[in-house]
Amino acid sequence: MLSCLLCAGLLASCEQKYDETGLLGLLDTAKQQIGALQAQSDTTAAKVKQVQALVKAQQEKDLITGVEPYAPNGETIGYRILFERNEPIVIYNGDIDLFSHMTDLGDELAFHLGEGQDISIPKAHPGAILARFSVAEGRYVYFSKGNLQYHCKNRVWRFAEPQWATIGNIYTQVDADYDGWISHFGWATSGYRNTADGKNIHYMPYDLVFENNSTTYPSTGYGPQTAHDNGGLYVENREYDWGVHNAIANGGDRAGEWRCLTMYEWQYVIKYRAHYSDLRSICTVDGVLGMVLMPDDYDFITPRGEYTAEEFRRYELYGAVFLPAEGYRYGTQMVDYGTHGFYWSSSEYLANSASCANFRKDSYGGVYTPSQQWTKPYGLTVRLVKDIPAQ
Repeated sequence: MLSCLLCAGLLASCEQKYDETGLLGLLDTAKQQIGALQAQSDTTAAKVKQVQALVKAQQEKDLITGVEPYAPNGETIGYRILFERNEPIVIYNGDIDLFSHMTDLGDELAFHLGEGQDISIPKAHPGAILARFSVAEGRYVYFSKGNLQYHCKNRVWRFAEPQWATIGNIYTQVDADYDGWISHFGWATSGYRNTADGKNIHYMPYDLVFENNSTTYPSTGYGPQTAHDNGGLYVENREYDWGVHNAIANGGDRAGEWRCLTMYEWQYVIKYRAHYSDLRSICTVDGVLGMVLMPDDYDFITPRGEYTAEEFRRYELYGAVFLPAEGYRYGTQMVDYGTHGFYWSSSEYLANSASCANFRKDSYGGVYTPSQQWTKPYGLTVRLVKDIPAQ
């Protein structure tokens, strides 16, 4: 009997040791699961804080001043939304599902949280793409959210929405009574008329006159008479600039908010800023060919190839600027539409010509010419910018 009890005791001891080993494994697994749950809980808590911060900003009527990549260790892991008064919030790349969409409505950003819940917060700079682009050492601008357009009959200016929206060839019957939008303008045709400058005879945005004359400045009639003395549409000639003279309906609706880039600024943003070749590309968005410019602090892959509108909106979250290839207007004829882009600068070149930025696609990717000269009566596209005050 004693021997049986001893055997039973030994077996119980062995079973206890075996159970302790299994229990230790179960404990390790449980710890891992608890850790995962804790991490999930922390992530959920972070997302709740993000939503609470957005609600707080909306309730306090705060303004969004910028959206920029977040790269604490040199690698972009998300983006920050900056407010005028509240603290910034960070949305990490893995959290993008929290915001099924973030839509740029021009005057505000709309955050779609799912299940019909939307939060809209106004921008501090309506009509701007809230990402910084350097145009000279230590100087930055915001690009407008689309190319400039003008409604002839209603005399209204606006930015195209979305960025890749184009109008097409509609210039065969355009005048002051044309009941539609145009997007190609002769140089310095802001609508500003200097009554003391009798030689500035073509100043309205719908002027389609093409005078095939020599280099005699008065014969062209585009821009101020004194422009050739100081080189462009700045200083005393600022009113001839589209963005300075006019209120843009979906860009703040106040005159003096915007301006055109100079030739040197186009050169800088396209081919002289740091890592410029990684921050530009030629691609197609929703069937429209164009040039993409990414902000200075962007370090992801620059979009190349073809994208749907929905696919490209992910790049817009990081401040992508898309410049459609809308060609140019020669009199009433469109040339290179859909294959080349021509964008005016505010810099005069010669008495009858001004500088523009040009791009096109080729077999190697793209050809970028940020300083090219065109006769002033040619109709080119215009993309305006807003200066960011030095901090």
